[in-house]
Amino acid sequence: MGVLDYIQRLLGGQNAASGPQRNANGRQGLAGQNAENFPFKVTAYSAIKAVKEQARLNAVPGQSAVLVGDDEALERLSDVFSGLGMEDIAAQDPAELIRQARDIVPARDIFAIAKGYSEADYKQMLEDLRGEIPDEVAGNTVGPLALYDLVNNKLLKHVNIIVLPTDDVLEVIAHMRWGGWNDNPGAPVHMAALQHWRDRYGAELVALGPDSIELKVAHRPQTQEEALALAIEHLTYCPDIVTQGVGSIDALAATLMQSDWWYFWWD
Repeated sequence: MGVLDYIQRLLGGQNAASGPQRNANGRQGLAGQNAENFPFKVTAYSAIKAVKEQARLNAVPGQSAVLVGDDEALERLSDVFSGLGMEDIAAQDPAELIRQARDIVPARDIFAIAKGYSEADYKQMLEDLRGEIPDEVAGNTVGPLALYDLVNNKLLKHVNIIVLPTDDVLEVIAHMRWGGWNDNPGAPVHMAALQHWRDRYGAELVALGPDSIELKVAHRPQTQEEALALAIEHLTYCPDIVTQGVGSIDALAATLMQSDWWYFWWD
């Protein structure tokens, strides 16, 4: 199945950790030059408290907060922001990325064909990845996976949160200049896709890892036909969630009908 066996079958049998873990100046997990070059506020709380604290931070006008995960995830995310080995990405202007996102038509520019595929190969992939809905569907019912130690299936002792200067949490992606490496689309594509799903399903960005995005949705697809169409959008945006994850478009559609949490990752 890949990717830690699809996040350890979405964390069946998770265990809780307790106790707030935050240092005095509100920063956690960044050291040396990474801390000096990362301009955004970082704070950390126990996994049990992190979602509530994130909501409190998001209620403050002029800022948005996203979960990152443990210290290793924060270090890797700061490397992404710094654009190590990718100076062209690091030099991008967030305001320009936001403008580019507004010019994208998702149906035409994102969901018509998966990145890196020819039209024929994309059509074949859609055919190859159809299948029956499995008897047991691994849908996320535990909340944001950024709260978890995914190897050991337990809550993290502390979860880092970054706070950025924007009222729109989707613009965090632009401020972080996130995306544009390997098979990962550029920041404008992510913002346009997430805005499309916000409009249709009330999807909001909750967690941003070094190679992953997590959304919480307010409305699930209501019919199997709608879920299948949405699953194809997810596949086109992020093929790995099917090809390295649930294995078929139909299985993904089933998870979308039973879970409020969407998880995407790119190698």
